[in-house]
This record gives sequence, structure tokens and C-alpha cells, in this order.
Amino acid sequence: MRKLRLKAVFFVFSILLSLPPILSAAPSEAMKKRPEGKRPPPPAHRAHAFQISGVAVNPREFNPAKGQTITVAFRLSRHGKAVVRIFDAEMRLIRELPVREGKRDSYEVAWNGRDFAERIVPNGAYFFTVEALDNQRKPAVYEPFGPLTAQSFMPKALRFEPREKVLSYTLARDAWVLIRVGIPAGPLLKTVLDFVPRLAGEHREFWDGMDESGNISVVSQEGWKLMYEAVSLPENCMIVVGQPDDAYYDYMNRIAKEKPRKRPPALDIKGRLGTPLPEKLMALELRPGFLVDLPRTIGTTAGGLPVVHGRVPIRVTLDDNIKRYATERRYEIMIFVDFQFVTEEDEGYSPATRMWDSRSVPNGEHIITINVRILGGPAESASQKVMVQN
Repeated sequence: MRKLRLKAVFFVFSILLSLPPILSAAPSEAMKKRPEGKRPPPPAHRAHAFQISGVAVNPREFNPAKGQTITVAFRLSRHGKAVVRIFDAEMRLIRELPVREGKRDSYEVAWNGRDFAERIVPNGAYFFTVEALDNQRKPAVYEPFGPLTAQSFMPKALRFEPREKVLSYTLARDAWVLIRVGIPAGPLLKTVLDFVPRLAGEHREFWDGMDESGNISVVSQEGWKLMYEAVSLPENCMIVVGQPDDAYYDYMNRIAKEKPRKRPPALDIKGRLGTPLPEKLMALELRPGFLVDLPRTIGTTAGGLPVVHGRVPIRVTLDDNIKRYATERRYEIMIFVDFQFVTEEDEGYSPATRMWDSRSVPNGEHIITINVRILGGPAESASQKVMVQN
């Protein structure tokens, strides 16, 4: 019996020796190349980072006063929760929108153009971030603020078309646009656009060729010139339209009086990903609106021009909604006659009166132009034709 067992063992051993090398216990080439102590990489689906992609808004421009909304859509690389945070140009958080899941990991949310207090926001450009957490609470963040944010560039082919009374130009990318009209080395006469957001492409802006007061035909003056600038917007900006032009100032005055309230974050993301949010994208300041009065006139011409002589007091009164702001920032008043500089002085009160000696010009029709400029900020213009009779 013992001999039979030995023969059986010998028989099995001889069979194993005759098998191909693939069943050998020797390490494979792949195992030889792997460093000691390291495990093979996980499958591709396990190594894939949690990401936000395909971010888009539609439409790019909308009017909340007409009940219109704008949709923010994006994809997550795997299932998770997300929130869209909306900011204005000065990076104030004005709304948070929890996002519902769509089909195949597609997500979208609609914004109705209202802030936390359900007030319609004023005209302008608005921006958003997307923050998400997957089921393992791993975060992903989309922020649109890249190297092109707030970079100045020039609009292309800016020209005035007098028959149509429009300014036409082309933007290579979305931008805030500033267009002013004035006399070189002389006064500002008209602000056509004051850093108004516009989408990339061709644009046509109405301008009748007159100054800010509607008293002077700018395009009839020798040497008048267009001055313009564009400042690029972040990608996927949302543009609100349809509100009154002065709604921005009223809105800013209201929210400035409100004490900021701390709100719990919609998603508890520990630390931010990507670059820090900018403090401001654009400081949109109040333009110094004002009225001009010539208290001592001696009548009017048949055409309605004020008749002046001798020393003429020119009184400048700031609009009530800008008075405190301009006084705190400080402002200057510049007076031009026939587009030639006459005097300039910093002011700290309103109304302010400056004297002009009309005997410095010959009798006849002349143009008085006043520029009020907030120091380091925007300017406003007004002009008045007068008849000098000394």
C-alpha cells in the first residue's frame, strides 16, 4: 500500500512538471516592474475626481419685470448636491439657489432676477459660482473669474452714423462699455454709455448727436471726439435689462442702509477650491447729477437764450440723491466757455456759486459748459447757450 501511495505522488509531481510555464509560480513581468510595497492603481472610475462641467446660462439677457427668468445648467461627474450663489458687480452675495437634479447627472436652476428680499435687482451684469458635494462629501467648485476678468480692451469699428443717429461698434468678448463724447483738452459733453454690460458681437446704440443737456449739437462742433473703453466680463455673466436707468442708485441706497445678515451656508464645504473670489469686479459709482442756474439775467432773446452782462454768477446744485455721496468723496466743478477752460475749484457744499466775467468774451452768442467730477470717479456735464451784451 505504501508503494502505491509513493507511485501516486510521483505521478502527480511528474504531471505538474510537464505543464506549460504559464502555470508556474514565477512572478509575471508586470509584477517584476511594480515597486515593492505599492498596490496597483484603482480602476479608472474610482480615480475620477468629482468635477463640475458644461456650465451654461440661457438666455444671457433677461427682464425680470416681465416675469422672465434665466437658467443655469451644469453637469456633475457623479451624483451630489449643489448650490448656485449669485453676486453683483461689487461681489455682494445677493441670492443663493439650491439646485435640483436633472437627467443623467444634469442639473439646472432658474433665477427670477430677485435678491434675498425678493426685490428685482437693477440693470447690470451679475455672476455666479456653483458649489457641490458628492455622496462622500467631496467638494467641487465652479468659479468664472479667470485671467480675462476686468481686462481693458478697445471696441472695434466704433463710429457714429448721423443719418441713423446711432453709434455702432463690435466687441470681441462680453464687456462693460464706456462711451463718452467731448472736446480734446476741453469739456466732457455727453456720456452715451457709462460702463454698461454688453455681450460679445455687434452693437448699435442710439445717440442723437446732442450734449447731455440737449442744448448743443456736439457733432456740429469742430474737433469733437469719441472716447471709449471696454472692460471684459467673466464668462457666463447674466445681464439684467428693462429697469429704469436710476434704479441702480435707488437700489444701492436701500441696501447700503441694511445691516448685513449672516446666513448659514447652503452647503458646508470646508475651505474653498480654486482661486479666491475677487473683492470687486467693477466699482459702479454714482454719477454726479446737477442743475445749473444763472440767477442774474436781464431777459431773454427772441430765441429764448438768457441775456447776460458783466460778472455772471453760475450756481451749481447737486441732485439730492447724490449730494451726500459726492460731498463725502469730494468733487470738483469745472467751467468752460466756448469749450475753453475758465476755472476749476474743489467744492464741499451744494449749491455752489462761481463768478464768470462775461466781459472776457465779445458780445454775441456763447456756450457755457459745466463739468462736475467726483474725485477719482465719474463725471457729469451740462451746457447752456447765452447771449452776452456788455
